[in-house]
Amino acid sequence: MSDPITVVPSSIIFHTNEELETLKVFLGREKLIKLDLEEDGVAVNLSTVTRMKMLFGDTWVDSQTDTGVFDWDVGVTGRIHLQLGKKLTIPENLYNDVPLVLISPAKPMGDVWELPFQWHVIDLQD
Repeated sequence: MSDPITVVPSSIIFHTNEELETLKVFLGREKLIKLDLEEDGVAVNLSTVTRMKMLFGDTWVDSQTDTGVFDWDVGVTGRIHLQLGKKLTIPENLYNDVPLVLISPAKPMGDVWELPFQWHVIDLQD
């Protein structure tokens, strides 16, 4: 059985009454989340990306310091593999707004993607 893939378009309009898909993160457990980033229906080239970050409330998850969490060299253009439950201390909560920041030499301050879903972080650590 393969993991589901969530496609993230570059331009998203949110409505306050819109039901967002919820992705679950189980702290202390392995769960692969696959994201496909698209711009105008075309997969985004991530080959120049040097760093990725996500912000859960006040907690940054950063590819530079949180090794093994982000993988954007998976052989599929635009695809990111996330292992957010591994070795992280994200506070247990339901997050409605978690930006994904892609940093590259062309965009050293980062290109911000607003992800169109909620993140439910559940602590299953022993």
